Amino acid sequence: LTPLGVSRRPDRIRAFGPAVVNIHAMDAGHLPCERFELTNGLQVVLHQDRRLPLAALDLWYHVGSRDDPPGRTGLAHLFEHLMFMGTPRVPGDGFDRLLEAHGGANNASTSQDRTAYTSWGPRELLPTLLWLEADRMRDLGRTLTQETLELQRAVVRNERRQSYEMRPYGSTWLVLGSLLYPEGHPYRHPVIGSHADIEAATLEDARQFFERWYTPANATLCVAGDLEPEATFRQIEAMFGDIPGHHRPERDVPKTPRLMSRSELTLEDEVSAPGLVLAWPSPARFSAFDAEMDLLADLLAEGAASRLEQALIHRETLAQHVEAAQVHGALASEFVIEIIGLPDVPLEHLEAVVKAELTCLCDAGPTHTELERLITLTEVDFVRAKQELLERTDDMNLYLSTLGDPDRLQWDLERYRAVSVDSMRAAARELLDPERHVCLRFLPGARRDEPAVLSEGDDPDLGRDDAPPPTLPPAAVPAPPSPWSPPVPVIHQSAEQVPGWHLRSNRPGLTALSVVIPRGAETDPPGAEGRCAMLCEFMAEAANGRDAEALDAALDTLGTELSVTPHRGSVSLNLSTLSRHLDESLDILSDILHRPDFLETDLDRVRELTLATIAQRRTRPEQVATMTALAHVLGPFPGQGHPILGEAHAVSALDREGLRAAHSQLRRSMANARWVACGDLDGQRIAGAIAERFPVRGATEPTPGTDPLPPASGDGPLSVLAVHRPGSPQTVVRFMRRVPHLGDPELPALELVNAVVGGTFLSRLNQDLRERRGLTYGVGSALWTGGRSGIWTVSTSVDGAATDRAVDHLIMALEDAPPHPPTEAERVRALAGERAVRIRAMESVDDVVSGLTPWAEAGLGPDAAAGHLAAMSEVTAEELAHATRWTRPRDGVLVLVGDADRFLPAVTRVSPTPPVVVREPDPQSVS
Repeated sequence: LTPLGVSRRPDRIRAFGPAVVNIHAMDAGHLPCERFELTNGLQVVLHQDRRLPLAALDLWYHVGSRDDPPGRTGLAHLFEHLMFMGTPRVPGDGFDRLLEAHGGANNASTSQDRTAYTSWGPRELLPTLLWLEADRMRDLGRTLTQETLELQRAVVRNERRQSYEMRPYGSTWLVLGSLLYPEGHPYRHPVIGSHADIEAATLEDARQFFERWYTPANATLCVAGDLEPEATFRQIEAMFGDIPGHHRPERDVPKTPRLMSRSELTLEDEVSAPGLVLAWPSPARFSAFDAEMDLLADLLAEGAASRLEQALIHRETLAQHVEAAQVHGALASEFVIEIIGLPDVPLEHLEAVVKAELTCLCDAGPTHTELERLITLTEVDFVRAKQELLERTDDMNLYLSTLGDPDRLQWDLERYRAVSVDSMRAAARELLDPERHVCLRFLPGARRDEPAVLSEGDDPDLGRDDAPPPTLPPAAVPAPPSPWSPPVPVIHQSAEQVPGWHLRSNRPGLTALSVVIPRGAETDPPGAEGRCAMLCEFMAEAANGRDAEALDAALDTLGTELSVTPHRGSVSLNLSTLSRHLDESLDILSDILHRPDFLETDLDRVRELTLATIAQRRTRPEQVATMTALAHVLGPFPGQGHPILGEAHAVSALDREGLRAAHSQLRRSMANARWVACGDLDGQRIAGAIAERFPVRGATEPTPGTDPLPPASGDGPLSVLAVHRPGSPQTVVRFMRRVPHLGDPELPALELVNAVVGGTFLSRLNQDLRERRGLTYGVGSALWTGGRSGIWTVSTSVDGAATDRAVDHLIMALEDAPPHPPTEAERVRALAGERAVRIRAMESVDDVVSGLTPWAEAGLGPDAAAGHLAAMSEVTAEELAHATRWTRPRDGVLVLVGDADRFLPAVTRVSPTPPVVVREPDPQSVS
């Protein structure tokens, strides 16, 4: 479900799925911390964790969209953006410049109830993080200008279009509040606000908002990581203690009335299948029945064993997706069920199925077996959430601000352990009345968009801002970073075992593992594109006599997340589990690989759901842009250009015998497989468990081609492809070209170039298109590298009416890199950022495995990742300048998905070859 909170910048959010463990003696543990309160009212929490040289800061201001003034919806979120616009001591983008110069980063988000500012980086950066937050709290209000307001207003409006209006079914969170809450309720309007109110906000509104809400007494600060509590508190007291403030503003606490009847709203959207959202007002976070509602959401829609997934997808194939959540708030929560149906299934039928399941719940509640699964599922979630510093700081801030005590983790878990069958039945009866709810219906049709309002005027000149970071006072200057390099995994290999790498973790009780079989989508025969992906889905449907429901229940009981994932060059078998249940989890994984049932009924369902997903791609312009670009740059090479999921006509023709043959080839390819694991178990123990279940014997399958694809020459012209979407208010932009593969000696320099050009918030592209011109919510570049090929891509979405300007500046910035290569300051900043990213990736066992697996798949040594980071630090200025040639718009493709009639005449000048226009997108050719 789309979160209600919205953030300052686009973010990649990795969420752990739920898991279950059959042990009720498990402790969620405590969050050991020290708590202080300054004389100005600022509450401070310090949490020490010395396992990695990291520090994190989480500052909550207790103001959210519920506090938006009348006629100024979205002001709290708009102000979140303004908080990064500089102060007298740290003007302009100095906040980001200081952080990125030393490997730090930040983000922020606004919800209905609070605005959170999060910063993190190497432990040496902690004094800087603290000083910067104190500086903003002290002085930002008097630095606001009309120019910064106009710039961030444009960014926020682009965010609204990109995150809600242009996203299929995204209007849910723009209208749901108005259906659930009465006039005057502070949750009635969306967090991001309306275009009209965002446009109406004045500079005086922003200044008064700061003065009222951004005061020490209305804030809680949580600091965690490799720190000394006493010394850190002294720094906080010195930096924050003399900030003047006033008492915390009083807030109304309105009651949320119950719905008295069923209300319905139907919207047309550019979707391929109808959608249904059902919602009920529910209890506020931590109040009576809140825990029951959380568990009811999992009971209904978490995994193949859940009631709605069984009813809507497995017993009958009526829907392609179902999800449920208790969306928490401090005044009230919302219990939301979201269903994406299959194209020909009436929404009335879907709602009737939900009503029947809810009626059953109200009558009988869950079974005792279901309740045990749900509670243990929650127990493992608590354990997983403790791995990362940012998760813990957020939890401590939540507990402190809501419960008055930051160390309430164990108490929180006990709420769920106290839930009974009777209390869940009572919650369902009281709160999930099938006849009194909100029903939001989405039908395929034309999306109704608000017209764009663009500011006119000349763009400032393109510039490379190499200004040094602002000067820090001595107490805020970070110490030199301590030496660190990624740990090197240990090799485990023998003549009759699948070889593997193991890294011992200091995260107790958890193990993650991936077995990589070198036979992926590139081996799909012509006319059978999507066969590998279909096989992966088909294998996991039923194995060794257990159907999807039984498999899911067994995994839940073990606390295991399992996936079979197709890639271009491989299939990966992935496990994340409690260490004590590794053997049982591997047994299930072995069944899925070696003993799938391959039932015809399962194949029919998997095929239908896959075709529905393929049809959905056409409604998602970001996917259309990405796959159109990939087909262009990789299409000339066999097996490389087609979507991994396949094309509709090919998927429709796949049959069981063909999939059985592909499965036999996959099993024979196990002889060339390798594994990567991280956890607190001994590596030899893991190697033996894998060897027992995945023996290397019998006939083997030759490894598909592993030679790198020939590199792009750099002499070819830029191709422009336009996918015409009449009336689209936004244009999705993708640039792609082929670059060196993983392991190529030039890749370390190219990674640094990528960070400078588009890979960070301070990158040249983002500073120019977003921060200086307000043309986009965000623009970024990324390297996708494997053992055979590499892709460099630039991605953004812009207002349709500004497409020509955005494309001009994008191409200018790419052409600008070779004649103006990264400066020494940019090189140092990029290197610090790459080092910090790799340290953070060591927090979670799952992240460690996902980070090491590409190196193993590429056939490189276990020290390759560490060597890669070391090589980055040795890159010379000349090597960096030479690597910029890969970012030039040559031998690549620029894909624009939007209203071509509005932008095509203006963008034709960026390429010497005429643009190719697709005016009637065909999901079989552009998905």
